[in-house]
Amino acid sequence: MADESHPLRETILRETLAKPGSQEAVALVGILYENRIVLSKTLRRSLPRHPAAMHLDPLEPQSAAELVARVYGMDEDDLFLAFHRQWAAMRDTPMVLGLVAGMQSHQHVNRLEPWAATP
Repeated sequence: MADESHPLRETILRETLAKPGSQEAVALVGILYENRIVLSKTLRRSLPRHPAAMHLDPLEPQSAAELVARVYGMDEDDLFLAFHRQWAAMRDTPMVLGLVAGMQSHQHVNRLEPWAATP
Protein backbone atom coordinates (compact mmCIF):
# COMPACT_ATOMS: atom_id res chain seq x y z
CA MET A 1 0.00 0.00 0.00
CA ALA A 2 2.57 2.50 -1.05
CA ASP A 3 -0.13 4.83 -2.40
CA GLU A 4 0.48 8.11 -0.59
CA SER A 5 -3.15 9.13 -0.89
CA HIS A 6 -4.50 5.92 0.60
CA PRO A 7 -7.87 6.79 2.14
CA LEU A 8 -7.06 4.88 5.32
CA ARG A 9 -4.34 7.40 6.19
CA GLU A 10 -6.83 10.23 5.78
CA THR A 11 -9.42 8.44 7.92
CA ILE A 12 -6.88 7.73 10.65
CA LEU A 13 -5.72 11.35 10.67
CA ARG A 14 -9.23 12.83 10.75
CA GLU A 15 -10.39 10.48 13.47
CA THR A 16 -7.24 10.92 15.58
CA LEU A 17 -7.28 14.71 15.57
CA ALA A 18 -10.19 16.85 14.39
CA LYS A 19 -8.33 20.17 13.98
CA PRO A 20 -4.59 20.31 14.71
CA GLY A 21 -2.71 23.45 15.63
CA SER A 22 0.50 24.21 13.75
CA GLN A 23 2.68 22.22 16.18
CA GLU A 24 0.39 19.21 16.03
CA ALA A 25 0.36 19.35 12.23
CA VAL A 26 4.17 19.30 12.18
CA ALA A 27 4.06 16.35 14.57
CA LEU A 28 1.67 14.45 12.29
CA VAL A 29 4.03 14.97 9.35
CA GLY A 30 6.91 13.62 11.45
CA ILE A 31 4.88 10.65 12.65
CA LEU A 32 3.87 9.73 9.09
CA TYR A 33 7.50 10.12 8.00
CA GLU A 34 9.10 8.04 10.75
CA ASN A 35 6.51 5.30 11.29
CA ARG A 36 4.90 2.49 9.40
CA ILE A 37 1.23 2.01 10.28
CA VAL A 38 0.48 -1.66 10.94
CA LEU A 39 -3.19 -2.24 10.29
CA SER A 40 -5.50 -3.95 12.77
CA LYS A 41 -6.19 -7.66 12.35
CA THR A 42 -9.88 -6.99 11.88
CA LEU A 43 -9.21 -4.61 9.01
CA ARG A 44 -6.56 -6.86 7.47
CA ARG A 45 -9.08 -9.71 7.29
CA SER A 46 -11.26 -7.55 5.05
CA LEU A 47 -8.43 -6.55 2.69
CA PRO A 48 -6.97 -8.54 -0.24
CA ARG A 49 -4.49 -11.21 0.81
CA HIS A 50 -1.01 -9.89 0.07
CA PRO A 51 1.79 -8.50 2.27
CA ALA A 52 1.12 -4.89 1.29
CA ALA A 53 -2.35 -5.16 2.84
CA MET A 54 -0.82 -5.42 6.31
CA HIS A 55 0.62 -1.93 6.66
CA LEU A 56 0.93 1.58 5.30
CA ASP A 57 4.55 2.48 4.63
CA PRO A 58 6.05 5.72 5.92
CA LEU A 59 5.82 8.75 3.66
CA GLU A 60 8.57 11.09 2.55
CA PRO A 61 8.32 14.45 4.36
CA GLN A 62 6.97 16.29 1.30
CA SER A 63 4.26 13.66 0.77
CA ALA A 64 3.39 13.62 4.47
CA ALA A 65 3.12 17.42 4.52
CA GLU A 66 0.92 17.36 1.42
CA LEU A 67 -1.40 14.78 2.99
CA VAL A 68 -1.70 16.57 6.34
CA ALA A 69 -2.21 19.92 4.59
CA ARG A 70 -4.92 18.48 2.35
CA VAL A 71 -6.77 16.71 5.17
CA TYR A 72 -6.78 19.78 7.42
CA GLY A 73 -6.93 22.60 4.87
CA MET A 74 -3.46 23.99 5.60
CA ASP A 75 -0.74 25.48 3.43
CA GLU A 76 1.51 22.63 2.31
CA ASP A 77 4.66 24.71 1.79
CA ASP A 78 4.40 26.37 5.21
CA LEU A 79 3.84 22.99 6.85
CA PHE A 80 6.78 21.40 5.03
CA LEU A 81 9.12 24.24 6.05
CA ALA A 82 7.88 24.12 9.65
CA PHE A 83 8.52 20.37 9.71
CA HIS A 84 12.15 20.91 8.70
CA ARG A 85 12.63 23.66 11.29
CA GLN A 86 10.84 22.03 14.22
CA TRP A 87 10.64 18.24 13.98
CA ALA A 88 14.06 17.37 15.43
CA ALA A 89 13.33 19.36 18.60
CA MET A 90 9.79 18.05 19.08
CA ARG A 91 10.25 14.37 18.12
CA ASP A 92 10.12 12.95 21.67
CA THR A 93 7.86 15.49 23.36
CA PRO A 94 4.75 14.49 25.32
CA MET A 95 2.58 16.08 22.62
CA VAL A 96 4.06 13.84 19.91
CA LEU A 97 3.91 10.77 22.13
CA GLY A 98 0.26 11.56 22.81
CA LEU A 99 -0.51 11.79 19.10
CA VAL A 100 1.26 8.47 18.51
CA ALA A 101 -0.82 6.90 21.28
CA GLY A 102 -3.97 8.39 19.77
CA MET A 103 -3.16 6.96 16.35
CA GLN A 104 -2.34 3.57 17.85
CA SER A 105 -5.72 3.48 19.57
CA HIS A 106 -7.56 4.02 16.26
CA GLN A 107 -9.80 1.09 15.32
CA HIS A 108 -7.90 0.46 12.05
CA VAL A 109 -4.42 0.57 13.63
CA ASN A 110 -2.68 -2.25 15.43
CA ARG A 111 0.49 -0.24 16.13
CA LEU A 112 2.97 2.25 14.72
CA GLU A 113 6.40 0.83 13.98
CA PRO A 114 9.38 3.18 13.97
CA TRP A 115 10.83 2.98 10.52
CA ALA A 116 14.33 4.14 9.78
CA ALA A 117 14.73 6.48 6.85
CA THR A 118 17.14 5.48 4.12
CA PRO A 119 20.43 4.49 5.84
